[in-house]
Amino acid sequence: MAEGGGKQGAVVISADAKKCSREVIKLILNKENDSELTFEEIAFADHKISACAWHLDTKYYETDIHFYEANERNLIDQEFADSIEAVILYFDNDNADSFNDAKSWLPYISGYDPEIKIIACNNVTENSTVRRIDVQTWSIDNGFELVELHPSEETGHDDDVEDSFLESNSFQRILEALSAHTWPELSMKSAPNYKPSEKFQSVLDEKSVADEMKRLGLNTGADATTGVALPVQEMDALAQSLENGAFEDLISHFQDIKSKAASLGPTERRKFAEDAALAFWNALGEDDGNDGNDSNSD
Repeated sequence: MAEGGGKQGAVVISADAKKCSREVIKLILNKENDSELTFEEIAFADHKISACAWHLDTKYYETDIHFYEANERNLIDQEFADSIEAVILYFDNDNADSFNDAKSWLPYISGYDPEIKIIACNNVTENSTVRRIDVQTWSIDNGFELVELHPSEETGHDDDVEDSFLESNSFQRILEALSAHTWPELSMKSAPNYKPSEKFQSVLDEKSVADEMKRLGLNTGADATTGVALPVQEMDALAQSLENGAFEDLISHFQDIKSKAASLGPTERRKFAEDAALAFWNALGEDDGNDGNDSNSD
């Protein structure tokens, strides 16, 4: 688990003799040409390990991480182990020895104590050399997420909910997992400036609701202007609910209004409802004339 120092990153291990760790890194980052990525030796005590720097830029934060090539079973040193936040373990599902080799890395991976642990392969089925149930069982027992890069139709999902998970398989899923992680050295992006609508701004205004109630005469007894009005304590509670955004309380006050209206005659009840509705509407602000379609859409 990383503790800082600018070397935070992910270890990429390949147990496939036909695909080295560097090749797996290129596939994860969708960079197949050597010229698109730069690998350099990074020193940890008396050891050096090849790594590729990568700038992770998400909606909410950005940070710099390293993808480390692990070609030999070695904890390197404590500084290296502390810098590791993720492990990606790749194996050949058509080769039982490859899966066994992948499993033999477990003691070293445990020493890194990473937050993210992914085991990846092309695809596994119950008829493949390495059976799906065996990989799933090992993954669950050891806290790994299984990512099939090209899942077979034999893994068959019977409903739309399960089918949606197929879209997350592939090397893209690995990047998604890394992007969703809270990296120790991340830098949060500034929140976008938020300008509330006129209606919401009026709710934020401490006096708007009470002033509007008073203007309509709804927070006093009945008079010639308003006809029937809500009792003072009911309107105060109602106004407070609007100002505080306490919607559960607001609903309970609606019930009080409904009960009050039920005790009135037809004419008084109609006037009562009109005044209450007008008070709510004006307290929230006048309609600005648009239907909400002025927001940006993707």
